[in-house]
Amino acid sequence: MKKYLSIALALIMFVVPVYYMVNHQTDMAGSLLTLALFTLLPIFIFNLIARNYLLFKPYFTSPINILIEYQKETFQYELSKDLMIPKLVESVEGSHLKLKQIDKQQGALLATSAMSWTSWGENVYITLNQKGIHTEVTLEMTTISQFSSWGRNGTHYKNILNQFEESLVI
Repeated sequence: MKKYLSIALALIMFVVPVYYMVNHQTDMAGSLLTLALFTLLPIFIFNLIARNYLLFKPYFTSPINILIEYQKETFQYELSKDLMIPKLVESVEGSHLKLKQIDKQQGALLATSAMSWTSWGENVYITLNQKGIHTEVTLEMTTISQFSSWGRNGTHYKNILNQFEESLVI
């Protein structure tokens, strides 16, 4: 099903603009503008909608997605996954990120940052894996429709880690 959906999307994004260019445009500048509008605008709109769902994590973290900047950081603690999730939720809420989704069974969280004049926003995917008495926490930070995060991905990691460590202090 996923394969057919991507084929249909490719047809809509590339065949329709080319057909329109061949049949309706006579100048090259108008043709290029039409092609850009029909291809880039749907991708941009899709990114803004899909960024709010954990389901699209593979799309935003894929190495072949050239429209994003991706950063991955990992750390471990001697706490169970069940204890780590509430602490990480508290850490995300204490930072300037907004918690969008939590999947306690999979040990996954999605937090997003707001749009600003330098950014369309960033996604922070947090994944927890229980490894014996340790829990490995992976933070994957991605931009939305831009090639550089201007250092914001690293800032998100530091903020979450600092908030998490402060939540452990009694």
